[in-house]
Amino acid sequence: MRCLFLFLFFTTSLCAQHTLILQPGPECGKDALVWFLEQESPTFGKPWERNFGESYLPIMEWTWGGIPGHRWVLLDFTGLQQLPADANILEARLSLYHLPGTGDGSHSTPAETGLPHHLLVQRIIEPWEESEVTWETRPAFTSTGALLFPAPVSNTQHFEELDVTPLVRDMVSTPTNSFGLLLRMELDEYYQKLIFASSDEENPALRPKLEIIYEGSPIPPPPDIFTEKEVQICPGEILELNAGLTGSIAFQWQDGSSEPIFLVEEAGSYSVSVSLESCRTISDTITVVLQDCPCRPTLPNAFSPNGDGINDRFGLLIQEECKGFQMEFRIFNRWGKEVFYTTVPSQGWDGAFNGRPAPGDTYFYTLRFTGPDGAVVPLEGDFTLIR
Repeated sequence: MRCLFLFLFFTTSLCAQHTLILQPGPECGKDALVWFLEQESPTFGKPWERNFGESYLPIMEWTWGGIPGHRWVLLDFTGLQQLPADANILEARLSLYHLPGTGDGSHSTPAETGLPHHLLVQRIIEPWEESEVTWETRPAFTSTGALLFPAPVSNTQHFEELDVTPLVRDMVSTPTNSFGLLLRMELDEYYQKLIFASSDEENPALRPKLEIIYEGSPIPPPPDIFTEKEVQICPGEILELNAGLTGSIAFQWQDGSSEPIFLVEEAGSYSVSVSLESCRTISDTITVVLQDCPCRPTLPNAFSPNGDGINDRFGLLIQEECKGFQMEFRIFNRWGKEVFYTTVPSQGWDGAFNGRPAPGDTYFYTLRFTGPDGAVVPLEGDFTLIR
């Protein structure tokens, strides 16, 4: 599943405050479940040895087949690396969104179990890999600066704007021993559970989000994808839009296409979002306008110089009313040898080279066409000589 990483950046002139919002998708999101059972399960085996690529994040003190165990969540916002060195963190707020319809149901609440259901958030101090980490290989974490959050009052409650400012300050100030957050229940006594969406969730609004307000230098704006905001094409012309910026890793065009190149034949607005290796996603839009092109040359893709008076020459096709243009027209064989050259529009190649019929084959042409308005149109392509 390919989803996009959301990067939003706002600046205010008051006290040079800036806001960075990180809400990554699968390409840049980093979260994992680690699971422990007190003994091997006939159904689940040894989950402490397994890596879990869940599409949701269950935080649980529970029993599975009557066997007690824990589920903890590891969460890291690697986009924090974008913050400038002089950033002074004023606020940092974490939002976790309940995900309905999972195999583990919804949150449990103190009203149902009589347990506190407090969410404990701690800073991870060792590196870990999302696709490799297990309970047995889970990274170390610290209780210093740990934060405790109230229990849900409903089974579907979102945990929005949790104040994690102290933890994020520590993560930014000590990047060499800060590798995200550990989320678990405060009390290791079943039955308690919290069910949240992960960065793999298809709905981007439900993915974990971290909002940071800071003072300092602004993050440099992303580059433009398109150098022009409006381009013109002629009827029948195909325009190639290229969104392949340096460091780009994923693309999403307005129609859902996911390739870096998008071919345009019709007028309209075309937009694309590009995910970068730096965990930023940038978007851009370009408008394509269809213009009247009465003096635009075209060439056929084949000809048959057999003397029947039909399609015996390969040359320029252009409207009769087009006057006052210039051209340089060259034809090459497959080995790059020039077999024809002219600057006269009415002349075309008769299929002969050095006084002899050229063999049937694929040939290549270049055309430098200067219209009556002085606009230069370079064309190149290939065609078939049919014998």
